[in-house]
Amino acid sequence: MIDMQQKIADSVLAVVGTYDGAKIAELLGTGIVIAENLLITCDHVVRRTMTRQYIGGAPREFVAVHRGDRLFLHDRLEDSESQDLLLLRFSSLPAAPARIFRVPGLAGRKVDAFGFSYPWNGPELNTVRGLTGKHDQHFEERLQYSQFDGGAPRGFSGGPVALAGEGEPRIVGMLQLGGEDAATSRMIAADRIAGFLEARGVPGVEFPAMNLPPIAEAVAAATARGAEQIVRLGSVGDMKLDATNDGDRGANQVVDVGTAGNAEIRLSNCSRTRR
Repeated sequence: MIDMQQKIADSVLAVVGTYDGAKIAELLGTGIVIAENLLITCDHVVRRTMTRQYIGGAPREFVAVHRGDRLFLHDRLEDSESQDLLLLRFSSLPAAPARIFRVPGLAGRKVDAFGFSYPWNGPELNTVRGLTGKHDQHFEERLQYSQFDGGAPRGFSGGPVALAGEGEPRIVGMLQLGGEDAATSRMIAADRIAGFLEARGVPGVEFPAMNLPPIAEAVAAATARGAEQIVRLGSVGDMKLDATNDGDRGANQVVDVGTAGNAEIRLSNCSRTRR
């Protein structure tokens, strides 16, 4: 069976610096192909290199992407330093466009990050598996950023983040910050990327919404506590589940698993805290 890493590799390219358009000078980071001639990455991946180009006049180093034994120089770039997003335009790219999904939240969920490791060690895509969602940032109930426990190697910036598991790739954002020894990593979510592209008049790139099932571990933990709780899960429809538990604790709590949706599970306790 072809695993998810192999499938995602079809849509991911190494972003490199090159002095002459034919030889790699250094690995800068990772990029995601979103159309036949468009690649998105983090602005900080290339900012240092692009700044160096104009010191003293003539370009000293160019940004390109690498696939197999070939380098592809970009035609034009558009960036937003404040959002740390950058779009590279090419005449064509040797990769299949990826789909990046909008999800309500990732706190409490497992994801895998994909990228190329610094220093350059060849064209093989690497994976950091099992990062755990820790905190989500929303705007008008739409996910903008997610933070995860655990870091990723230098070079992974601009690489895809996908829901852990088998089957078809489910890319949900782009890795922004981290580090192999870092305690946390940060991801730019699909809605933020979509807004960046829309502001630059890029047509035809879709970011489909994907519903996420309830997090089983959160439901089980809430049931075991026996409290009267509302567990806010994901966008799984207007489902409400009432359950009765004989636990001893009667505290009222709201457990936010980190996703924004209308689904509720209410656990009604039969007894109050014993004094």
